[in-house]
Amino acid sequence: MREMADSGIDWIPEVPTSWRVMPYKHVFKEVERPARDGDEIITCFRDGEVTLRRNRREDGFTVAEQESGYQHISKGDLVVHGMDGFAGSIGISDSDGKATPVLIVMNPLHAECSRYFMYQLRAYANLEVFLATATGIRVRSCSLNWKKLGNLPALVPP
Repeated sequence: MREMADSGIDWIPEVPTSWRVMPYKHVFKEVERPARDGDEIITCFRDGEVTLRRNRREDGFTVAEQESGYQHISKGDLVVHGMDGFAGSIGISDSDGKATPVLIVMNPLHAECSRYFMYQLRAYANLEVFLATATGIRVRSCSLNWKKLGNLPALVPP
């Protein structure tokens, strides 16, 4: 049987002793890139798919009159929607494109597996960890940013 230790995290009582617990900002960096000419719109959906909007549907969205602050998203980026992450809008982009600045875009600092951390963050959403960090007054919503996300504990396997 694997030896376990106290994680120091309320919602995760124990982790294997060989794992490290550290803030996400020590595992990932936030990436901010200006949108590029020709970039198409990327959407981060609640089922975890991050793709060009045209790959899923184009109806039902509000079209921005100005794309001020839009950022470039690269294929393979780990993306968390700052207002819908609590509902599962967390995934890895399958395309290059541009998106609203409300998306938090991250890349690993070392050789960490982004897909593993995507599932970890989606589990945090299911455990309502993001809602617990909410400081707004809207029901079933939260304003998540890199400062908050970067301070959440990441469970890092060997």
